[in-house]
Amino acid sequence: MKIRYATAHRWRKGVVKDPLSLFGKSEQKKLVETLGKVSDKSISYKIEPLSEDFFAWWMPMYEERIGSKDNPVFFDVKEKTLGNPDKDKKYFSLSLMEGEDRLGGLFFSIKDDTLFFAYRTLAYDWQQARLRASPSLYVEYIVAEHARDIGLKNISHGKDRNPYGLNSSIGLAMFKFSVGCKPELPKEGFEVQELDTGDLDKDVLVFECPTPVTEYSPITKVYLVADEQGQNKWSQIERFSNAWDIEIITRSAT
Repeated sequence: MKIRYATAHRWRKGVVKDPLSLFGKSEQKKLVETLGKVSDKSISYKIEPLSEDFFAWWMPMYEERIGSKDNPVFFDVKEKTLGNPDKDKKYFSLSLMEGEDRLGGLFFSIKDDTLFFAYRTLAYDWQQARLRASPSLYVEYIVAEHARDIGLKNISHGKDRNPYGLNSSIGLAMFKFSVGCKPELPKEGFEVQELDTGDLDKDVLVFECPTPVTEYSPITKVYLVADEQGQNKWSQIERFSNAWDIEIITRSAT
């Protein structure tokens, strides 16, 4: 089967009064329980203007995480942010702590009425606390709450390469689905290509390119091409079938 796809897409969601309402049902339950307990734990976070000090401890974590991926692509994130000549865009960092331990952080920019996620690197789990929401899920809520409190209208969750699985993690797309983001074509910086599913030797999540091809067109068709083991691993994708047309294609195991 051949799938026509754009080589990149971006993710967006609105800023609403109740940030929890945009999360998936499972994520809402985890967050409600976590938010009720986090004040009793030694967990804290700090949002402040992006600085050289932040990069000094964050960059080694970022480089280690990116280096562990298939086909890793490293960006000069410091130059793209602190060195950005766009004076209308302001950058901020969020640092997450558990006691004296840094669990990672992220940075974002604010321009006009939109908060733009830039880069994040966070621990996969808490060091000592037993909380249902992961650090990434907890921070996602904190940032959405911050965007609401300062009067913004939109959150942009970055631009990713498509398909997932070849160049990035399928789990990343699942996470962005689960926090309420919707994929759409970016304004620029992508090509329209064709993928033959019969040529795949790895599991892939690919977003079909909408027709006609216009900037910011919503993406509504999603394919998971995976062997039986992969379909079991990524079965959570079926939770989003009410919002997107999701088709699962079985590929031969290698």
